Amino acid sequence: MSALTAAPDLAITLLEDDAASSLQALRATAPGKALVIDFWTTKCERCPACLQKLDKLAAGALGQKVTFASVCMDFSKDPDFARELAEDHEHIVHAGFDEAARAAAKAAWGFNKVPYLVIVGTDGATTYHGDALKVDGAVIEGALAGKENAPAAAAP
Repeated sequence: MSALTAAPDLAITLLEDDAASSLQALRATAPGKALVIDFWTTKCERCPACLQKLDKLAAGALGQKVTFASVCMDFSKDPDFARELAEDHEHIVHAGFDEAARAAAKAAWGFNKVPYLVIVGTDGATTYHGDALKVDGAVIEGALAGKENAPAAAAP
């Protein structure tokens, strides 16, 4: 799949220390690495399984090529619970959105349910977006290599 669009630079709050940051600043901390972003909420029953799967991928060889991040879409509503859910997944950078960033992310990538995964290539362009539960290491590797995955990447 060719790159879809430039990924928007959305404001995030890092769960680790409440520091203000952005998706582009997160990319800049690991030059030459792609960014895999898992969007989730504290109320999502399927999201913890996705976080666990991505944490395992991040701990493996794929973690050398990719920065894995999780963004809690309802962080501003219950930051303590968001931190509690994220704390067991130590190989992922965890962040949260406020309502404005949440709306901008949904508009940019066209999703309406979580978990939802976006892959931003080293050039800053979105190379994949789709249901996070359908993504595995092969899908991520394929997206990084520019492999066609349009059916899985279509917005729900």
